Amino acid sequence: MNYKLLQIKFCLVLLVMAMIFGISGVAEAWPTDEIIIIGGDENYPPYEYVDEDGVYRGFNVDIIKAVALQQGLEISFRPMPWSEAVIALANGEVHAIQGMTQTKIRQEKFLFSDPYVVNSQAIFVLKDRSYPISLADLKGRTVAVQEFDYAHDLLNAMEGVTLAVASDQEEAIDLLLEKKVDAFVGNRLTGMYLIQKHKKWDQIKIIGEKLEPTEYGLAVTKENEVLLELFNQGIAKIKDNGIYDEIYKKWFGEEVSPPNRLLEKILYGISILLLLVLAGTLVVFHWNRGLKIEVDKRTKELACLNEELLISKNTIAERERFKEQILDSLYVGLLTFDQSGRLTSINKKAAHLVKVERGFLGKHYSELPINELINTKLMQRALSSGDSYFDNEIKLKEFGEEATWEYNIFPLLDEEKQVNGLILNIKDVTHVKKLQSVLARQDKIESLGRLVAGIAHELRNPLTAIKTFVELIPVKLDNARFREELIHYVPMEIERLNNLVKDLLEYSKPRQPRKELVVLKPLIDDVINLFHKQLKDKGVELEAKVDPNLNIFVDKQQLKQIVINLVLNGLEASSAGGKITILGYLANDTKVRIIVRDSGTGIEDTDFDKLFDPFFTNKKDGTGLGLSIAYQYTKENQGAIWLESQLGRGTNVYLEFPKYDIKEVG
Repeated sequence: MNYKLLQIKFCLVLLVMAMIFGISGVAEAWPTDEIIIIGGDENYPPYEYVDEDGVYRGFNVDIIKAVALQQGLEISFRPMPWSEAVIALANGEVHAIQGMTQTKIRQEKFLFSDPYVVNSQAIFVLKDRSYPISLADLKGRTVAVQEFDYAHDLLNAMEGVTLAVASDQEEAIDLLLEKKVDAFVGNRLTGMYLIQKHKKWDQIKIIGEKLEPTEYGLAVTKENEVLLELFNQGIAKIKDNGIYDEIYKKWFGEEVSPPNRLLEKILYGISILLLLVLAGTLVVFHWNRGLKIEVDKRTKELACLNEELLISKNTIAERERFKEQILDSLYVGLLTFDQSGRLTSINKKAAHLVKVERGFLGKHYSELPINELINTKLMQRALSSGDSYFDNEIKLKEFGEEATWEYNIFPLLDEEKQVNGLILNIKDVTHVKKLQSVLARQDKIESLGRLVAGIAHELRNPLTAIKTFVELIPVKLDNARFREELIHYVPMEIERLNNLVKDLLEYSKPRQPRKELVVLKPLIDDVINLFHKQLKDKGVELEAKVDPNLNIFVDKQQLKQIVINLVLNGLEASSAGGKITILGYLANDTKVRIIVRDSGTGIEDTDFDKLFDPFFTNKKDGTGLGLSIAYQYTKENQGAIWLESQLGRGTNVYLEFPKYDIKEVG
């Protein structure tokens, strides 16, 4: 026999009788227009808590709702931190607290309803601990408790226990996980619920027996006896009609009453008096009618839920299609991998570039064609350390022509900043590299044109000396001292001319980058010689302080163009009486630093973010390529470049390159 079903039927009979005879009532009247404010803990699952959607839920919440429905009461819940809830009840800010453990101290302040559950405390420790196992063992230890909780009152009275007071049990568990306390004492069911919710069962365990079983129920101030009686009547009703059992089973997964007690309630309900007062046929008729209405109602609700689920499913599918279309529209190839390095997604651009189709999903990156193109060691490092790797280049042949690809590797992080995958993006930058080459050539031509006037002056000086000696040959050929000077100075001036022409040719000639060990000081001296005429004409002083022992492993012509561009910028920004300084020194054991400093007009703060952009310039006749090319060449030589400037006080341009010894490159 289904005793549960029989019990519910007879409870309905009781309700019908009460309605017929008008005997349902309350001990004393409560104002019908007054809303009963119920306080409670905002984070004490499964008894009461605010879920992720902001809904106040839990065993206590369902119990109070059921009691209010039975008694015809209008209630309003006010979730808050537990310590605030206790204070709010004492101050009369709420009419009741829906769940509180009874203690002697609390009974002096509050009245308690008939208990609707018996709570017990538990000692929670980390998995690797086997001690303490009782309250007495907690002496001399630091223990986490919830403020104003029963465990707080219990342990506060014990000597030798240091308490770490938390706002709720979740915070207390965090203190235990962080090893800031030796143990956590709190409600057994709430602790187990939170451990399971956050999947910490492999880190925390309960040790020892159940502690301090205590009755648990609704609490009011001693002035609210009428309200307490209303709730006691409601609690008795929901226990009699089976609603309490359903709520308990929903939240704790077991019947609260033993089978024998349930049977007693059913037998008590089976009364010959009820069978004589109400005809069984009428009762069954009305019950079946109500049941049919309820079934129809639930069927409609289920149909609505199914419709909502279908809409949600279609929405999710539409979002997936939308996301896939966005990824496929990207100009950059994009691949994602999980924590073990297996491919989880790929867009069309990546499939085209690296010949990896969607059929490769689930395969490890070492099994994919990209294994032959990119440095997979970087992917492994990104997965293990969480580092990112930018601007890595791939050189390959496409249709007989050299192509350049660039790829970046980024780790995917979860909410706890742990690596759970990575992103690999690849793009074809062949046209960008070609454009950079064209821009560099254009900048070099522009710089060369600006240097022509100075070079012409430098060429004229040795030519004048040679011409003078040649004109004096017929007159002074017999003079021994003249012949010595002729033999000494003419070849020297010719060599000087040759070096100037050679430097110009090398500077203007397009070629592939070629790194070599360069002594910095002679290179700076060559650049200074090129600007002799311009500096003199403008009245600007140029001073160089370069360590003669500094060696840099760079492309010599690229470094020379960088310094030329920076000196040209400084010269154009300076006025008569200004000064340009070039410094070269060892910044640390691994870095060589070059500073080009001018006393010119300086740079506006608003222009700093655009200084290295191609074609950005504030000069009337400028091309905006000088700093852009300097940035490009610096990066190609594994260097760094940055600026400091104040308007009206000049500019400092910093270059930094790796230091090399002759042994390292020889």
